Amino acid sequence: MTVQDLLKTIEDPAVITFVDKENNELIIFEHGNSTDIFNAGFLWRKIITLTAKRNNEFEAILEDVKNETEN
Repeated sequence: MTVQDLLKTIEDPAVITFVDKENNELIIFEHGNSTDIFNAGFLWRKIITLTAKRNNEFEAILEDVKNETEN
């Protein structure tokens, strides 16, 4: 599942915290907010784990992005 897929399926009043593998918080997204804040690269990132935290709150751990400029 990608970030874009998840955002298409959530319903109000869902809140999703997107984190990386090191548990660094990337962004907190609340249903109803504009998805225009995300660039295409973020929307296509794969979700490794989706966990329910509290009532209507979820945490999505995202796959790491490879830096294509590294050799």
